Amino acid sequence: SFASSETVLRQFCKHCGSSLFWSKQAGDWDDWVCVALGTLDSPFAALKQKHAHLESQPSWSLFPQSCIQD
Repeated sequence: SFASSETVLRQFCKHCGSSLFWSKQAGDWDDWVCVALGTLDSPFAALKQKHAHLESQPSWSLFPQSCIQD
């Protein structure tokens, strides 16, 4: 584990060091755990998603309108 800021805790694989997930310890989104989806070896369908900073997304990036947006 590594506290990358006062409120964010990042956790890594103990074998290879890959970033696995991070979570906020306080403030907005403190009840979320963000998982690096590239680390999963099976199909995954998130029940809840949130996308932030979409006003600066690249033109090729597409997000469904049903996604929660900030």
